[in-house]
Amino acid sequence: MKQGQNIARLGRLMPLVAALITSAFPILGADPPGTPATRTFQVKGAIRRLVPEGNVLVIKHEEIPGYMAAMTMPLEV
Repeated sequence: MKQGQNIARLGRLMPLVAALITSAFPILGADPPGTPATRTFQVKGAIRRLVPEGNVLVIKHEEIPGYMAAMTMPLEV
């Protein structure tokens, strides 16, 4: 087999190798590289509006220090 054929075969196998490596992360209990860590915040807010046809709540919440200013925003549920 020629070197060019080996490279072509390797190129066809790369998507399979990438899929296998990616699917192993949950099994190994690790997040894929670049996945942000989960953060939890306690914050007070009030539901301002319900949009049933879009499964949306419009919520007004206080500032989340170091993360987000106080605002009113839609939240899909």
